[in-house]
Amino acid sequence: DDNVILYKREKKNAIEFEVLSIHFTIDTAFQLNSTIHQ
Repeated sequence: DDNVILYKREKKNAIEFEVLSIHFTIDTAFQLNSTIHQ
């Protein structure tokens, strides 16, 4: 069924996006940390 394929693809994209934003948040926090400690 096409709907199932679309749903799975959207879910995969959403998971990838979440992973990316988590990495971005960690990177930003890390940069802030090193800026403070300089």
